[in-house]
Amino acid sequence: MREHCHIATLDACGDGYAVLRAVRTGETIIDWTVIDANGLVQDRWQGVVGDVVGVPLSLLDAAADNSALWGLYGAALHTGERQETDIELILPAGKGGWRRVTVVPVDDDTVTVLTRDITRERHFELALEQSRRTLRGLSPAPARARHASDPRISEPRLLGRSAALLFFGAGSVTVANTLLSALPGVNVAALRMTGFVSILTALFVPLLPWSRHLRFVASGVVLVAIGYLVLSDQFDHFSRSESAVAVYPIFFIMVVAWSGLIQVRGAPTVAACLSGLALGGILTEGGHGSIGLQCVIVTMPAAAVLGEVMAWSSRRVSNLVGLELDRSLHDPLTALANRQLFIDRAEQALARVRRGEHSLAVLFVDLDRFKQVNDSMGHAAGDQLLIEAAARLRELVRQSDDVARFGGDEFAILCEDLEHQDGAAVIASRVLSSLGVPFSLGKRHVSIGASIGIAFSGDGGKTAEVILQDADAAMYRAKDAGRARFEFFDDNMQREIATRMELETSLRQAVSRKELRVFYQPIVAADSGAIVGFEALVRWDRPGFGLVAPGSFIAVAEETGMIIDIGSWVLNEACAQAALWMAQWPGRRLCVSVNISSRQVLRGDIVEIVRDALSNSGLDPTLLTLELTETTLIDDAISVQAILRNLRAQGVTIALDDFGTGYSSLTYLRTFPIDIIKIDGSFIRTIETEREAAAIVAAVISLAKSLDITVIAEGIETLTQLAAVVDLDCDLLQGYLLSHPTEAEALPALIDSSFAQFGRDHGVKHS
Repeated sequence: MREHCHIATLDACGDGYAVLRAVRTGETIIDWTVIDANGLVQDRWQGVVGDVVGVPLSLLDAAADNSALWGLYGAALHTGERQETDIELILPAGKGGWRRVTVVPVDDDTVTVLTRDITRERHFELALEQSRRTLRGLSPAPARARHASDPRISEPRLLGRSAALLFFGAGSVTVANTLLSALPGVNVAALRMTGFVSILTALFVPLLPWSRHLRFVASGVVLVAIGYLVLSDQFDHFSRSESAVAVYPIFFIMVVAWSGLIQVRGAPTVAACLSGLALGGILTEGGHGSIGLQCVIVTMPAAAVLGEVMAWSSRRVSNLVGLELDRSLHDPLTALANRQLFIDRAEQALARVRRGEHSLAVLFVDLDRFKQVNDSMGHAAGDQLLIEAAARLRELVRQSDDVARFGGDEFAILCEDLEHQDGAAVIASRVLSSLGVPFSLGKRHVSIGASIGIAFSGDGGKTAEVILQDADAAMYRAKDAGRARFEFFDDNMQREIATRMELETSLRQAVSRKELRVFYQPIVAADSGAIVGFEALVRWDRPGFGLVAPGSFIAVAEETGMIIDIGSWVLNEACAQAALWMAQWPGRRLCVSVNISSRQVLRGDIVEIVRDALSNSGLDPTLLTLELTETTLIDDAISVQAILRNLRAQGVTIALDDFGTGYSSLTYLRTFPIDIIKIDGSFIRTIETEREAAAIVAAVISLAKSLDITVIAEGIETLTQLAAVVDLDCDLLQGYLLSHPTEAEALPALIDSSFAQFGRDHGVKHS
């Protein structure tokens, strides 16, 4: 009973209420279903789907796309906390407006959603902000304060209003003509002419180019008319002709309308009064005094209405153009300058530097760990963090500095009037300190930090684009050096950039030119010394450089996205080679391990790519192992978990590479379908010298065995390391001591051999 009272109260207040349940495939949410809704929501969607209860949101979004809220629903489930945001929604039948959306989690799969109409409040806030800016003499409100669909600045609606008023004026003239024509002694032909002229003008004005060219078009028409009439009076005494009663009213209508372009309210009315006196005088002097009063009565009110409409429309069009320009030059979320405006200001600043007015610096700021916040807390929290970060940057820079947002979590600061680089370093330090303070996002406090690259210009010799690229390169150097720091761009970075660009260009051609090679490193069973599989490792036979190890080019492939094509090629090559082993040694199960990057996994089609590789090669899926790093798992934990389960359902083995170097490794073992863990080589290399490393390796092996997970010790390079991991009862072994990566042609000799005798010869006891 109480619940029904609450819903009735929401209906009375005009609030929407709905209960949604997540639709999952594995752990991934693919849709939401409405399981309850109040009367307001029911009425809103009745014309689209009838009863909204039981309908998936994907079907509702086909009629009014509000899929931007899906992230908010997911964030509420993921965090278990209430989520709230203000958003402009699209509703059925083209309706919509601003709503305050509150999402509260009920259980692991259900949320309640409350929507409150705040359109009036938003419009009031915008009007108040515009008024304040007008009083302060500032430019129009930033782009985020207006929306392209705002009816108050809609150009089609603006023109529609103009046309309506003009037709109303023309209709008034027609009615006046009809009444005047019934009076005795009235020139009906003249009345018809003036009425026709008014209607023609009403039709013509809405067709004018309502943009910055309006003044020039209208002014040109008026000047042509003035010139024509002056010349006509001078040579033909045009005011005395019979056509004067039609032409002069047209002329004065144009003059009054033209006066509206000065955008002063009331100016066209004053111009109409003065023009009426002039029109009456000209026609009387030309011998048309009997109908001069008629023309004044008929044309001047119409001219006044036309002029006032043009004045109003011109003001609105000017505001519209200003708002559109402002929108195109500012970031809609933070109201900071965007990249285009920042580069324009930077070019102006560089021109001042070239004139000898001090120096400048560009700071490229990238927020650290922003993606984790966005993924774990939702996009609404990420947007709130960006807004707060933008506010902090505005507060800490000098008044003469410019701050911009380029998109994502990237910001830029333009600092002028610097004597030397130390001034830029001081500003960068202030930025790091400010962004290092935790952000308050609802009930949670989040720490992120930032990495900053600085490009300094003392002579203005580079363009703004080049300086921005330099600052970007320095920022990546700061990230590589450990984050939460700043780096200056220098000549060494310039050489590195040139080298990297050359490497990137050559790498793009490597696959098509068949310069890539797949090498295979044996994986050996610790108990028997027999080879049980191989890890496929890519090498690049680069012309002029010889065989290039993956450490020199994989990072570039990851950043540029080329890893997608390279990874797919390696997967297909490795599967084909393992299928040959399966046919050549049918009695042995030789597995092949292939490294998969996070880009390949998160692209979404890795399941199909693996299925095609297995199908094309004929390889038994249980002989394929896919190795992923811990970084891949944290990029999008929910999606990755579903993908790994789908891969495992095909029979593929999943291995966690570089175990122990990432975060929350034990959590991954519990939540992800992991079959094998590979202890990172950094622990194996120090196992003989550091007691802590030996203890960690022993603990990992013990934990894995209790979870029925196979352990591989990789990076074994010495006999002492080999003996240590064998004594700790490690399952599988891999490293240069046993064998370097080898091309497929040399593998048969290795496959037929055993490393058991090798170990015994060197004092290593196999079980």
